[in-house]
Amino acid sequence: FTQDYEAEEDIEAYYAMVTHNIGKLMILSGVRYERTTVDYTGTNFRTIPSGFFDTLTVDRFRRVRDFWLPNLQFKYSFDRSSNIRAAISYSYARPNFEDVIPARRRDRDELEVGFPFLQFPSAMNLDLLYEKYWKGRNMFSAGVFYKDIEDFVFRYSRFAYQYPPGLGFNQELWDATLPVNGQEAFVTGFETQVFSFFDFVPGKLKNLGGIVNYTYTYSEGRIPRRANQSEQDNILVLPEDIEDFDTLFEGAETETISMPGQAPHTLNLSLFYDSPKWYFKISANYSDIFLETIGATRDLDQFYAAQWRVDLNGYYQINKNIQIFGDVRNVTNEPFRFYLGPQENNRIL
Repeated sequence: FTQDYEAEEDIEAYYAMVTHNIGKLMILSGVRYERTTVDYTGTNFRTIPSGFFDTLTVDRFRRVRDFWLPNLQFKYSFDRSSNIRAAISYSYARPNFEDVIPARRRDRDELEVGFPFLQFPSAMNLDLLYEKYWKGRNMFSAGVFYKDIEDFVFRYSRFAYQYPPGLGFNQELWDATLPVNGQEAFVTGFETQVFSFFDFVPGKLKNLGGIVNYTYTYSEGRIPRRANQSEQDNILVLPEDIEDFDTLFEGAETETISMPGQAPHTLNLSLFYDSPKWYFKISANYSDIFLETIGATRDLDQFYAAQWRVDLNGYYQINKNIQIFGDVRNVTNEPFRFYLGPQENNRIL
């Protein structure tokens, strides 16, 4: 019962913008207003302390969030084939449904809990980008970026009881994972990309081309300092309705982590053939190790291991109405690996 839920999300948006050209300079400014309304319905399964069934209730939550999102962009054209762009913008993200629904998903001793009161992350973004085009089909770009983020969401994992220990009966200890809001964070780095056809080769081989892009990212996020779970009385007790996740942490002290889900290095290499009838691409994609779930202590953090993946895709255009396409993912059968603690500890989870 506790795994079933209904979620409905309505978004309305209004925007205004103006573009003004002054010689080689283009200025674009505007503002966007968004209202997000979300309704969740879930089931709460309550037991008496001995573990037997007590009541089954339906929980309903409604969230209405308003966002004003200004945006200012500049593009200066050195000539017909090269530009430099700069932008300052504001954005927000809606949490995943499974993070905010009033439901619990249980598999043996593992438990995932949704949190309807999770805050929506928001960000201020600064971007600077240079672009160069040549021979119509080729492009080079390089840029730097900075994001100032508030209320980012991360997954928090630790052991939990449903009732406080010491009530005189044996109760299950769950490995609980919960979505939690962090405090402020920033992400900065640079990116570069080359897209080029091999125009120097003869005949139809001129339709061959390549894509290379690389991104380096450095990130820091602040969260309330985690409590030491070595003492049994510090083991989390899951209340019937969780409304204040700050009670999971000690006091107002903070600690610094890398942004969950953010890999320091990403690299994509592609070789493609692009003609009016045929398209084929082979891609090799690298993603560095990154923090995936935050544990009760740093040694219990869960990391998604670095990996290379090779993908193939293509199509044949029979006529203007019919196309045959194919897609092969993870050609080399690269496994997903998770580590408990830093990768150098070699504790595969």
